[in-house]
Amino acid sequence: QQHLAALERSDGRRGHPARAEVLNLSRPDLRAAGDGIGHHGSSCQLPLMAGSPASPAWDGMAQQLWEQGQQQAAIDRLLLPINAAQPAIPRQLGLQLVYYIFQLGDLSWAELFLRRLLQVHPEDLEILENLAVMLGRQGKAAEAAPCFEQVLARSPGNVNAWDGLAASLARLERFAEARAAGERSLALKTEAGRPLPGW
Repeated sequence: QQHLAALERSDGRRGHPARAEVLNLSRPDLRAAGDGIGHHGSSCQLPLMAGSPASPAWDGMAQQLWEQGQQQAAIDRLLLPINAAQPAIPRQLGLQLVYYIFQLGDLSWAELFLRRLLQVHPEDLEILENLAVMLGRQGKAAEAAPCFEQVLARSPGNVNAWDGLAASLARLERFAEARAAGERSLALKTEAGRPLPGW
């Protein structure tokens, strides 16, 4: 599936809107609560969200609300069908919600929800990759590295996963392995005619 929206993308809407408060992701009363969110960055740059604002599989009305600056209304709109479907979670709506929460800077919540999504969709490579990214961006390199390795075991040509693995291994001071992963990423990008800027 085509990847469209970079996780690092910033649309300038990271203020202090409400977030989805989660105590138990299997409960049907998942609601938006009025807690503020600040931006939490990481040195791990990485891949692309499985869906994107341009994806026809996303909820168009929620995206329209989001683009109008109505973040809480957009999140509430997604929570309705997500809660109605629990314990199952519709894949694309779940990823759309994660994307919004990521944009608000709540990486720990995004990680938690991605783990829940992965339980529901255990074979989904894009959910696993995005979980690896979220772990990496929080500095959880010891958890991120094996996730990236699992992605690469099934998708060895995944440039973004090679980048993420290299960043995670470097954080773990496994520099020889990090260099090898980075070189593999660079080789793939060169073969595809899109070398990494700055390398």
